[in-house]
Amino acid sequence: MHHDGDPAPASPLRPVDGGDGLTTLIRPRRALLRQLGLATLALVVPLGAALLVLAIPTGNAAAVILGVAVVVLLGSLLAVLYLTSYVRITLATGDVESRFLGRRTRVARTAVHGLLVVHVYQGLTLDTQPRLFVTDVDGRLLLRLSGHVYDLLTMRSMAAGLDLPLTEQAKVLTMAELRGSRRGILPWYERSRVSLAAVLVLLGVGVIGAVVGIMALTGVPLSIRL
Repeated sequence: MHHDGDPAPASPLRPVDGGDGLTTLIRPRRALLRQLGLATLALVVPLGAALLVLAIPTGNAAAVILGVAVVVLLGSLLAVLYLTSYVRITLATGDVESRFLGRRTRVARTAVHGLLVVHVYQGLTLDTQPRLFVTDVDGRLLLRLSGHVYDLLTMRSMAAGLDLPLTEQAKVLTMAELRGSRRGILPWYERSRVSLAAVLVLLGVGVIGAVVGIMALTGVPLSIRL
């Protein structure tokens, strides 16, 4: 697959020898990792520098350096897990194996009944992202590919590699419309606004807790009144 800034491969599906026979391998787009890496650096570097300046007079500089090292270590681990993610199709059987951030999913070709691509608006903008849903005969979700990680050409090529018809919905949907029409194929945190709000609240609480903890370690006075 090809994205801006990535080397242009001959085909989105690359034949490789998987040990169990010839397979085709799909890798996630590296441009997304670069974008996330640059955004993380833009946040961590100035924040870490500011906290270090505050921590030096109190003698807590080691705590800040350790915190930054932990963030770098976690970021590097996530980057490695992302770069080793893949979707592999065994040509002889049509079986699919997906690995993303360490989580592995195997889907037998005989269990696949339908391939659906839905284009969804991103938030309140006019930008859209494709999503590929692989379902069984009862409409249950077997595998999902996000447009953030894999492009539309790759999704179409995957359908061709499985030798299955691909249904590509022409109408672009909002998340609310997708929830109303195909709620069962969405991940749990997108099936309702309440679930999504709960995830955002938990993330917010985690970020606030981390900031308060770092401020306490660096000796910045805190005053919390109920």
